Amino acid sequence: MSDLKQKHHDIWQSVKNQMSDTKLPIKLRNNVPDGSYYDIKFGIPNAYLSLHYVDQENCAKVMINFRNERGEVCFKELQRQKEHVESEIGASLDWDPAEHANYCSIVLWKRDVDLGTNTTVSELADWYVTWLGNFHKALFPLLSAIPK
Repeated sequence: MSDLKQKHHDIWQSVKNQMSDTKLPIKLRNNVPDGSYYDIKFGIPNAYLSLHYVDQENCAKVMINFRNERGEVCFKELQRQKEHVESEIGASLDWDPAEHANYCSIVLWKRDVDLGTNTTVSELADWYVTWLGNFHKALFPLLSAIPK
């Protein structure tokens, strides 16, 4: 296994272990991915959480993606409530409408992540689990309230 694949494996295994200790109703896939944890379902159709570690850019991100027209409706409703959403999540977010992509997304970045130097796998896993929980707690009720 390459160093990068091992890094990813260690991060996602640590996230998976920490998630099992939470009461969040989010299920991660049993297989630990080589790259990013994506398409994490959390009870809202057309909305998926994902976790990414971008080694080349020394950054991590938690994001929610909205697919197809229904997803775009959800994204626009959340964007209309942007200040409230960011307050509920507890951070300023990047809002990316689907102008040149197949999905809209809302992203939280963690910059200057240098595993082994200034960030440990455990610290990064804790960051992912904390913010994944914040995203779920803030977004699930808001998205559930949007008429279908």
